[in-house]
Amino acid sequence: MPLVSQIARAFQAGVTVLHVSSQEVVYFDGFVASPLTEEVALQLDELTGTMLRRLVKELNTQGVDCHLQVLNGLVEETLLSESQHYDLLVIGSHEVSGVVPEPGGRWVRMLQRLSLQDVTRDLLERSPIPVLVIR
Repeated sequence: MPLVSQIARAFQAGVTVLHVSSQEVVYFDGFVASPLTEEVALQLDELTGTMLRRLVKELNTQGVDCHLQVLNGLVEETLLSESQHYDLLVIGSHEVSGVVPEPGGRWVRMLQRLSLQDVTRDLLERSPIPVLVIR
């Protein structure tokens, strides 16, 4: 994310790496469930957790005040709601490559990519703040 680092340093801005966990919580009679904590959400998706922590560390090393925030909810709606607290929304246009495919993983990756493209398009259309899409 060299571009994010350059923009943040140029404007002396902080960066929030915001991850929305869309894991659904299952409710049972007699049990009260709460949203996943940041740590639990990132443990459920270890690859994402590792990547996000590495990104925050890299930006901090480059002199950018950066922190990680994990929220629970519908991805698009949560990002739109949270965007009111920021000046610029920077999003990726597709999944990170280099992940070893599992059997049948090709279809899963295709569906994830289509879903991510829909979220990107919808955020571009509906965001109240400028959106920068990085490939």
